[in-house]
Amino acid sequence: MIKRKNTAYIAFLVIVIPLTIFFFCSKLIFEKGITSNSEYYKSTIQLNDYLIKLDNASYNTDTNELRVTAFIKANIETAATFPEIYSVSPNYDLESFLTFRTERNQYNEYGIDIIIENVDAEFQYIRIFYQSKSPDVEIPESYDEFGNQIPASVEEGEMQYCYIIIDKVDCEIIDNATPQTEPPVTSVVFDEDVVEMGDNIMNDMPETYTTTAPIAMDDDAPKADDKKESSTTKATKKQTKKTDNSDDEPQDTSAYETEY
Repeated sequence: MIKRKNTAYIAFLVIVIPLTIFFFCSKLIFEKGITSNSEYYKSTIQLNDYLIKLDNASYNTDTNELRVTAFIKANIETAATFPEIYSVSPNYDLESFLTFRTERNQYNEYGIDIIIENVDAEFQYIRIFYQSKSPDVEIPESYDEFGNQIPASVEEGEMQYCYIIIDKVDCEIIDNATPQTEPPVTSVVFDEDVVEMGDNIMNDMPETYTTTAPIAMDDDAPKADDKKESSTTKATKKQTKKTDNSDDEPQDTSAYETEY
C-alpha cells in the first residue's frame, strides 16, 4: 500500500514539475518577445518652458476609443503658449488624422484627458504631436556703426513641436463591462530627467491640422475651436484663393506700346 502511494506521488511530481517549468519558461519567452514602439510615453519631456507627461493609456474594444491622460505644467513663469495638440495619427501614416476630444481630469489640476475616437482595433500605435509658440522677443532701439538709428522691433516667437508615441502593448485593454477598479489619479510626479524637445523633429511633422483642438488650462482663454480653423476649412480657403488668382489673366499691354 505504501509502495503504491509512493509510486503515485512520484508520478505526480514527474508530471507536475515539468509542466510547471514549461509554463514558467514559455511565459518568460512570450513576454520577452513583446516589443513596444512607445516613445516618451510615461516620460517627462519639455516643450518650451512646459513639462509634459502622458500616462494611464487604455483602449476600449467596445467603443474603439483610446484614452490617455496628459499632465502639463509650466516649469517656470513663461509667456510661451500652452501646449496644444497639433495632430493625432495612427501607426506610420502621418497623412491620416484621428478625431479627438479633451476633458479636464477631475482628480488632478495638471491633468487633461485625451479621448481619441474611431481607433481601428488592429492599430499598432498612436502618435500625438504637440505644439507651443515661443515668446515674442522685443529688440530695443539701437544704433549701427555709422550712428544711424535702428528702431525697436518685435521678433515673433517660433513654433516648437514635440511628439509622443503610445504603443498598443502599453495600453490597458478594456471594454464597457470592465469595472473601474483603479483609484483615480490624484498626483503625478514629473521626472527629474527631462527630455528637451523642439524644432528638431520638423521632418516628422504632418502638414495639416486635425479638426479638433484641446482645451486650454486658463479658464478665461478662448476656446480652441473658436480660434482655430479645421484642416478642411484651411485647405478650402487656400485652394479658393489660388483658384481666384489663377483666373486673373495677364493684362494686354499692346495698346500702350509706343510707336516710333
